Amino acid sequence: MAFSLKEGEVSDVVQAGGSYHLIKLEQRIPPKAVKYEDVKDSLRESIRDQMVIEAFKEIRNRLAQQALATLKIDDPVLQRAFEQKLAERDQLIREKDKIRAELLKQRQMSATTAPAPDSVEVPTTSATSEAPSGASTTSTTTPTTVPASQP
Repeated sequence: MAFSLKEGEVSDVVQAGGSYHLIKLEQRIPPKAVKYEDVKDSLRESIRDQMVIEAFKEIRNRLAQQALATLKIDDPVLQRAFEQKLAERDQLIREKDKIRAELLKQRQMSATTAPAPDSVEVPTTSATSEAPSGASTTSTTTPTTVPASQP
């Protein structure tokens, strides 16, 4: 849909992920070929950074599990407080997992069965991007209620 728009043109209402969107093509930027030799160092660095981050996460999780397994609290009051905090954390994790599962189920159901609404509110969004030169640009849209297109 977005690739068929002309500059300045606004799309019909598009449903994606349980939300409704309008797409406006501000500017079409032609693709440019990039030589692998020109970007291989930055690609290598980016992949290395991702691997380091994942390795740190894994090490941190392993250390946390070891600390939890070997932790010994002698004071009974502190022991009960610690166990209570662990139980609260585990309950919070279960609740979040349940909410995620319900949202996923609702999105899957609405994607296949939901009729288009009579109107759609377009939310306020703002994005700032920084050019390599250090200059930054900000793009903002304001909330608007628009009639939904009928099939």
